[in-house]
Amino acid sequence: LSRLTLPQTLQRFREVGYDLLLADAQVQSASADVRLQGAIANPQVSGAIGRATGYDEKNQRLPVADGGGGCPGCSGTLYNIQISDQGALADVLFGKRQLRVGLARAALQVARLQQADAARTLSAIVKQAFLTVATAQAGILVAHQAVEVTTQTLNIVQTRYKAGAVSEADVARAETAELETEQAYDNAQQAQRAAQVQLAFLLGERRGVPQFSVDETFLRKPVLPNISEA
Repeated sequence: LSRLTLPQTLQRFREVGYDLLLADAQVQSASADVRLQGAIANPQVSGAIGRATGYDEKNQRLPVADGGGGCPGCSGTLYNIQISDQGALADVLFGKRQLRVGLARAALQVARLQQADAARTLSAIVKQAFLTVATAQAGILVAHQAVEVTTQTLNIVQTRYKAGAVSEADVARAETAELETEQAYDNAQQAQRAAQVQLAFLLGERRGVPQFSVDETFLRKPVLPNISEA
């Protein structure tokens, strides 16, 4: 993941986001169903061959007057051939095929709308998660600067206390402020890690989420124009 920009994050989500991939698969399935419903069944040809039991060809060759069958050209071998359009002609004539295709196309349109809605909704979630990580990063910087300031303040107060310029109460207040900023820094780190895990999950990371950062420079850009320049 390393350092991600917002466009990179959205592109990665489109490639590996499970919910978005599922919506894409549903569109592809509906598109294939349109082709399937529009297909015309192939004609079917079947045949069979057999032998009649108890058939005596020699007896059939004899005239009826002589006690024969009187069918010299007959044979005991049976042939059966069947040809079927499997209802293809009826589907076209009665409009069944058109109805199936129309229904499949309507289902495809619904799938595409659901895909677009999922893309909008999930992209907003990813952007929010990205913003949360960026805000957490900025919060860590602020918390770290606060720790540095309170630490320097504590050192100054302790030096002044040794010189007799301040009381023990002043030292205690400085120590308390320094501890509070350290705790705030730890909380900021935890918040950043939680935000990283949430964003990484949306981007398909399931095991061992690595440490990464995002480009938070957009937080420094002014949202509203300067009134004095308007």
